[in-house]
Amino acid sequence: MTLNAMQTWPLLIASAFPATLQSAEPKASPKFPAAIRTVESKPESLTNFTVRLTADRGVDIYAHNPKNDAWKHVAATLTIHDANGDTVDARVTYPDGTKIESGFLGDLYVYRNSVDIVLAIADGTVKLPLSLTLEGAGYNRLRYYCLGKMKLQAVHK
Repeated sequence: MTLNAMQTWPLLIASAFPATLQSAEPKASPKFPAAIRTVESKPESLTNFTVRLTADRGVDIYAHNPKNDAWKHVAATLTIHDANGDTVDARVTYPDGTKIESGFLGDLYVYRNSVDIVLAIADGTVKLPLSLTLEGAGYNRLRYYCLGKMKLQAVHK
């Protein structure tokens, strides 16, 4: 039994379609493709230091102030806790980020590659180590998919 062109066309489409869908979907990953770490200030200080956010190639993270209400709920926000687990009062200075023109939704700002977030702890008697948590969300601009929410953590000793 041989198949004619009319019979093989649906088979070709059916066999190619799942592969196309599979390559367009994000792979499940337990680790968000970014990290934070503290960068010592000069002169060294326990109360004034920088947190460096480094994202993998192609990853955009919504800036702390995305300047677009559609993304405010997933904006990058840093929280600091002391050794007792208490929230630390600090002045956090976030960079503006890179402007992205997103068409009908309006422009927004994202963090790309590496950005520095500057901290000034209000109380100099805070108990070390400090636990730093950066929450927000992002997407892979090279593969066109949402990475979902992130929760990056680091310790400052």
